[in-house]
Amino acid sequence: MVAAQHTCTIKGCVEIADFGVHCHRHRCHWKSCEKPCLAGGEYCADHECKRAGCRKIVKIQLGYCDEHCCKIDKCLNYCDVTSESICFEHSREDQFRRIKHLEEKLREQQYDCGPPEHYDHPYFNDLQIRHDKLIRDYDDCLIRLNEARDEVRILRNTWISGEDSRLWRQEIEECNARLLVDLEREQKRTEHWERKAIELGRRIDDLECVLEEERLRHPKSDEYVRQIGDLVRKVEILEEELRIERCNNHLYEGRQHEVEKLLCTIEELERKLKGDHYKIDELIRKVDLLQSILAGEKEKREILLEEIAKRDDCERLRRDDRRRPRRGSWERRSRDSRPWGSVY
Repeated sequence: MVAAQHTCTIKGCVEIADFGVHCHRHRCHWKSCEKPCLAGGEYCADHECKRAGCRKIVKIQLGYCDEHCCKIDKCLNYCDVTSESICFEHSREDQFRRIKHLEEKLREQQYDCGPPEHYDHPYFNDLQIRHDKLIRDYDDCLIRLNEARDEVRILRNTWISGEDSRLWRQEIEECNARLLVDLEREQKRTEHWERKAIELGRRIDDLECVLEEERLRHPKSDEYVRQIGDLVRKVEILEEELRIERCNNHLYEGRQHEVEKLLCTIEELERKLKGDHYKIDELIRKVDLLQSILAGEKEKREILLEEIAKRDDCERLRRDDRRRPRRGSWERRSRDSRPWGSVY
């Protein structure tokens, strides 16, 4: 007995399935289609001609077979004019083309195509109106037919099978599931950042309160202006003292660069003091630095004065010693005749 997984799935059929789930007799004979064929035919509903009673394979998807399709190239309509194997639309166009050809042929033979004897008939005007109305109705029907044909062509070109539709629906459902997961994640992220924003807003409010308290506690601009003026006067006094020290001490020319740097710093401080946003603490530190430098300079000056006094004493003692020996003695010749060197 043949295994159940290799037999045809059609009820009552025990034949072996060649490739898929149906046997050769019950499977659609169009290429690799695995759908079951219709009763009494060889093709499934998608690949069998839509003409009633016709079991042939379709020429195009959702169309008709070669026998029941319009013989005009690229036409998807059903041929309802069986004698000529063309559709209704092309049959009407063919008739109009023939009528125009006959009219042109009659005009070439100098025949009048119109019935002039009917112009004076009492019912001619009514017939002419009805004729014009029928022509307009026919044109409207032809326009609607063309629109319907375009819609049918679009539907046939965009049609997909049931299996493809199922796969497409499954992909859409999976995509929707992923989008829902992403949406939930984004909602959680949004809630997190909303909490962060609320916390940040609360901190901003606290900082605004602290800023308002600092504004109330600190002095006003007039007080700052007064303190800045005092500092400017102190700087001017220090600058004058530095100028006096520079004039009185010529031995400190090597420190001229540092003094010029200090002057540049003082000028920069003067420019910054003109604004309302100058930092008072920094200026005070600068002033303390200048005072310490001035104290150091005074200390070095005292040391220099002491060394000068010592040098004068040594010079006086040396002159006294030089007067003691007689002129031309060997002690005079052996003593170093170079002048007294600098203390540095």
